[in-house]
Amino acid sequence: MKLPLDTLPTFQIAAQSESFSQAAKALHLTDSAVSHQMKRLEEAVGVALFERHGRTVRLSPEGRVFLGTVQMMLGSLDDSVRVMHRSAGLSGTITIACSSMFGSKWLSRHLRDFVERHPHVGCQLKLVDNERVIFEDDADVAVLFGSGPWPNHVVRLLGQVNLAPVCSPRLFSARIGMPKDVKELTDYTIIHQDDGTEWRQWTEAANLSGLGLFRRHIYCNDTGFAIDLAYHGGGITLASDELADSYVKEGSLIRPFSVTIEVSGGWYLISDRRRHQEMRVQLFFEWISSYFPKSKIVS
Repeated sequence: MKLPLDTLPTFQIAAQSESFSQAAKALHLTDSAVSHQMKRLEEAVGVALFERHGRTVRLSPEGRVFLGTVQMMLGSLDDSVRVMHRSAGLSGTITIACSSMFGSKWLSRHLRDFVERHPHVGCQLKLVDNERVIFEDDADVAVLFGSGPWPNHVVRLLGQVNLAPVCSPRLFSARIGMPKDVKELTDYTIIHQDDGTEWRQWTEAANLSGLGLFRRHIYCNDTGFAIDLAYHGGGITLASDELADSYVKEGSLIRPFSVTIEVSGGWYLISDRRRHQEMRVQLFFEWISSYFPKSKIVS
């Protein structure tokens, strides 16, 4: 006779409590139904699992051995179900919306790590203008520069933005070497990603008399492109640690001077509150936060 698996949960409760009545109450069965299940199980295993004394039952020695096996087996089944639920929560695709500057200068350098850590999660990237990131309704998570507020979202501040000059080490010839004074920067091209406001703020912080000292300027409307220009030796631009730190660590960009300015706003990771309940979204939050140790949930 095959082992009647449907009786095992009943046996476990009856054996632990040594009471058919308590098992019946816990499982919403009658006492006779529990008694019938236990007789069917005993017939299948071929030994008496309970010693019966009137309406009182007690586990037999064989029953105690069998209880240990059943507890281990049912526990393993529960563990397997939890693993399957976890895998189901991890499977599928997470859609990430961000600006091209964050995508190309940060995410492209680090996303491989997320994929290797969580191979069951597929990634779909949507690069849009920073102002449009919040309107990508199909995105599970979004990274954008701003100051909020973003109602009905879980919002994590990755970091406030401080800007400092960066450039390629190739910009300075071996003969002249690194500039020793900020005034020497005026001999080089400066690269703007706005109308010149940020460089004006920086020259004020560096005690320079203004942009008029700089003879060559390149203006563009994209921070990522400005960093690319600097990377290829086209001049000096202002960049935050969030976007330039990887380049600085590998030596392809350097910071000739440490004078910084703080700009209004910061980099934020956001997710709709409903979507944030999904495990793969929470894993992405945990993963990206590991790169920004000072990050914090703000709403």
